[in-house]
Order: sequence, then C-alpha cells, then structure tokens
Amino acid sequence: MNENNNLNNNVTPVEPVQPTEPVTPAEPVAPTAPVAPTAPVVTQPVEPTPVVESAPAEPVAPVEPTAPATLEVTQPIEPTTTETTGTTTEDGLQENDKLYGVLSYLGVLSLIVLYVIKPKTEYALFHAKQGSNLFIIQLIINIFGGLVTYVLRLAHVPFAGTLVSLVSTAVWVLSLIGLIWAIQGLKKELPVINKIKIIK
Repeated sequence: MNENNNLNNNVTPVEPVQPTEPVTPAEPVAPTAPVAPTAPVVTQPVEPTPVVESAPAEPVAPVEPTAPATLEVTQPIEPTTTETTGTTTEDGLQENDKLYGVLSYLGVLSLIVLYVIKPKTEYALFHAKQGSNLFIIQLIINIFGGLVTYVLRLAHVPFAGTLVSLVSTAVWVLSLIGLIWAIQGLKKELPVINKIKIIK
C-alpha cells in the first residue's frame, strides 16, 4: 500500500490538451492558360557544292643550264677637277677665268698661263691653249717671214716684205678678236687657227 501511495505522489498531473484551431481549407488553384502550339521549324536542305575538277597540270619543260655570267671590267671614270677657289661671276665663270683668258692672247704670257699657272677650269684652259697656238704661229711667221723677206730683197724682188707683213697683221687681228671674246666670257674658236692646233 505504501508503495502505491509513493507512486501516486511521484506522478505529475497531465495538463489538459487545448483544442487546436480548425484548419481553413486551401484556396483552389486557378487554371493556367493553355500554351499555344509553336510553329514547326522548316529547315531548307543544304545544296551540295559542286566539285570543280582542275585541269591536269602541264609538264614543266626542263630548264637548260645557262652559261655563267661574265662580269665586264670597266675602267673607273676619273673625276674631272674644277677650280673651286674664288667667287663665281654672273655668267657662271670663276673670278680669275676672264683674267687668264685675256693673258692668253698677250704673246708669251699665254705659255705662262698654260704651263705655269695651269688653270683647271675648262674655259681658262681653252683660251690658254688657243692663245698659245696663236703665239707659236705668229713666232714662226716672224722668223721665217723675216728670212724670206731678206732673201727676196737680195734678189731685188719688189714688195718682198708686203706679203709677210699682211700675214703678221692678220695674226695680230686674230689675237685681238680672241682677247675680246675672253673679256666677254665667250668660248669660241678663232677662224683658220682652229685648224692648226700645235698644242692640243
């Protein structure tokens, strides 16, 4: 009996269960719109690309061996030297060119210009050679003309020295013409003298 009483004393009373709230029914789901059928995809058939047959390649002709190229050896061109000293005048000549040209027609000075001064420009060298040729011709005429005149006078030939004097005078006239051309900056050959070139 005592054990039963002790068991009853140890049992805790059970709380009464509270009634639960009634469950509300769920709202009905609205029907969804029917899906429209999609249009069928039409695919075009791929046309096969035509195969172009290439023409057969022509046979290549064999290359004939060529002779080895030979190199031509040419002589090197020597540069022409021109006088660069002095100023250039309006007619394109160097400052001393006209001076050398004038001196070339003054007798023995032409040889000094040609062999001592040795001008390097084509203009001054041209007049130096032409004046030197004129001076040598004049010297020959005076020497041999004087001998011929002396012999003819011994033979009592009238007008023996007239012909020699005319030739000597013609040479002096040519010298004067050459001097004028040199002053004007002209490069011309004198008549008659251009065919007798002792100094080339």
